[in-house]
Amino acid sequence: MAGKTTKSSIPSTSANKDLSCLRCRKKKAKCSKTRPTCTRCARSNQPCEYPDAPPNLTDLSQKVLTLYDTLRELEGEFLVKYMQSMDEEANDALSERDPDLEQQPFSSIESTYPLSNNPPALPPPPAHSDGHQRQKRIKQEQEQEQEQEQNEQEEQEPSGWSMSLTSHGLSIHAVTRNLSEFNEFAKTLSRQLMRDFGPSYLPKQWDPDAEGYFEDSEDEELAEDEYLVTVPVFSTSSLLFNVTPNLPDTILSTLKQETPSRDVVRTLLNGADTLATLIQSHFPHMIKHLDMRYRWLEKDAACTAPHHLVILMHQLKMYLPNYAPHQPPPNHLLSTDSVVQVCILTAYVVSVTLLPPIPHLILPPLPTSLWRDCAEYATMLLVDVVLLRGDQANPYPVILSGILLAWIDAELASDEFKADTMVNISLRVLCASDWRSEEPAWQILIAALLYLDVYAATFRFRRPQLGGDGSAELWKAAVQMREPSRWEGSFREAGIVLEARLMSLLSKVVSLFYEVDEERSPLQGENEINVRKIDVDEVLTLVRDVELWEHELPEWARWNSSTDQSQQPSRTGLKMHMHMIHNMVKILLFRPFSTDLPQQEESEQTFTKTTFLDMSTSSADRLATCLCHIHEYGFTGFWTRAAGNLVRDVAKRVLKMFDKDQDIVNQLDTIQQRLEKAEFVKKDMQ
Repeated sequence: MAGKTTKSSIPSTSANKDLSCLRCRKKKAKCSKTRPTCTRCARSNQPCEYPDAPPNLTDLSQKVLTLYDTLRELEGEFLVKYMQSMDEEANDALSERDPDLEQQPFSSIESTYPLSNNPPALPPPPAHSDGHQRQKRIKQEQEQEQEQEQNEQEEQEPSGWSMSLTSHGLSIHAVTRNLSEFNEFAKTLSRQLMRDFGPSYLPKQWDPDAEGYFEDSEDEELAEDEYLVTVPVFSTSSLLFNVTPNLPDTILSTLKQETPSRDVVRTLLNGADTLATLIQSHFPHMIKHLDMRYRWLEKDAACTAPHHLVILMHQLKMYLPNYAPHQPPPNHLLSTDSVVQVCILTAYVVSVTLLPPIPHLILPPLPTSLWRDCAEYATMLLVDVVLLRGDQANPYPVILSGILLAWIDAELASDEFKADTMVNISLRVLCASDWRSEEPAWQILIAALLYLDVYAATFRFRRPQLGGDGSAELWKAAVQMREPSRWEGSFREAGIVLEARLMSLLSKVVSLFYEVDEERSPLQGENEINVRKIDVDEVLTLVRDVELWEHELPEWARWNSSTDQSQQPSRTGLKMHMHMIHNMVKILLFRPFSTDLPQQEESEQTFTKTTFLDMSTSSADRLATCLCHIHEYGFTGFWTRAAGNLVRDVAKRVLKMFDKDQDIVNQLDTIQQRLEKAEFVKKDMQ
């Protein structure tokens, strides 16, 4: 096998029928194998040759004679052209020696020399010597062309190869300069192995003469069960039920007694300014109340307030009359600037509805019916600012006020869908602004807006408004941690960004595994369960991202970090709030894989179900621990009620499967006791 590898011998007559022509084999195309010309070669009017075709002496001799005649004709043509070029060169050289030679007649040249004297010796005629030199040059050129053709032929063949036996096995080293050489080497080696060892020693794909050897092999499609998993689909309302308005009990009792005022919009549309004048007359009272609220937010007592609202209220502070730098006098602002009026009304309504009451308050808040009118009036002013002033208004306070007004409506759990409208307006203003700025204030605003969109949609059992390809850039801007040192110093801002990541995961889990009320068929029964086929890669990606969120937490937010309640109770409350959402996302992610399908066999996916039930139990244990801490700090609301429902759901499903396992039963009892303790703390705090 050293040196150039010889090709295989001529196959037998029975194997000839299975050979493709050389052109089809070179093109790696399927050959019809019809002789003497296959269909592909006949269609393209190309010569068709088969590797096993016996040599025809008559055809060979005719080809040799034809090539010889062609060579003689080419040689004669080149010789004539060469002679003409040599004559032209000689004439040019002679004219350069004596430019006047062409102008002087031949007789005058002879007369210049006397007859008695011999004329100067002229160079001998170059006819014989020039012909010899021309033949020599032609011969040299032919030899050079032959050498060039030989070199080209040698370049088309593999340069060489070697084979050695190492400790790891047989090693073959081939030197190929291009893919064509490598292909030729592989085919030659395959033929050599077949000739030496026989086809019985090699698999079919080693046979270059086999049917379909040069055809492109198509990957076989996987079976549906190999990349899809069938899971049951539940509605979010069946798991996150018992949703009531998330407001203090004092405000709720007042709302039940008073009839909500619906005359605001009608009064404004009729042109009457009675309500506007009444609300503007209370601006001094609202500003004094906000001064007391901001002093309260600076104290440790603010730990009982939701961290999103604390940060957003601080962001809104710089646009209020008493805190905004380099602004006209307050009276001028209150009478002309609609944006300032919206900021005052929004901050006041948030203070009296969503934040805890201020102890020892000197100025009590306005009646409930009036602050509801304030929220309606602020909404109308904000819509007017967006429609009339558009790009001329400062987008940041407009978006900020829109988020807070939507937050109020989301916590009221009303059926007016005003929160959707305000979120939509805020998104439109945001997209038209410089939201790609690297400033942390914009990132906080985007993260809060996306959080609110998913938050309102989750507990209203609908799909978030922000979706599609355009949402990817906003989510990326919201969850990207910039300046880690800054986040270490401001844990509330870091918490907003971290919870925005959780809301992104929650939105993916709900959209992939659950259905909302608007998607559920009205004819479908309560006990009827739908199924859905999910791509396994999407499931694995979600599991990875959910686990990765916990591993990328800062040191103070990790689960096993010390919780010193005496130093920073607000930080501990924020940490528990984040882990509460995280474990709720994990339970919702694991639930479809730990629930039996209606027609599933008893032994099918038993191991997977047990694994996901075990992970759900661990998440429920942490969730009960989070609820105990959260109720101590006053972080109650939709999250805590839904978390309690999920803990009970996990305990019910685990107990149904492992009712004979005493260790698991004891663990479930511990979780139930911790959950009851959290409920008791909640009642005691109220």
